[in-house]
Amino acid sequence: MARVAWTTPALDQVREIIEFIAQRSPAAADKWHTRLLASVDRLEHLPMLGPAVPEFELESLRELFVKPYRILYVIRADTCFIVAVIHSHRDLTTHFRPEELKDDGIA
Repeated sequence: MARVAWTTPALDQVREIIEFIAQRSPAAADKWHTRLLASVDRLEHLPMLGPAVPEFELESLRELFVKPYRILYVIRADTCFIVAVIHSHRDLTTHFRPEELKDDGIA
């Protein structure tokens, strides 16, 4: 069984997303947040659930989709670190740099 740990940047991104969605519909924001948590909770039992992120050649960097967002996570030992939550229409290579994870001791 794996442990799920959220990084501060990922939590900040989730807060921003919920605030953005809630401007139009608080109910939709709650629904998306519930779907996000359910999807991430599955990692406790299936840490390899998501495919590797195709933009980067790192087997340990994987992703889940909670439309329209990509939830990026890194597997280290028995922990899945949620490292980013990014809109799927954004160019991931300009909004995420896996090499920065090394500074945090994750990658």
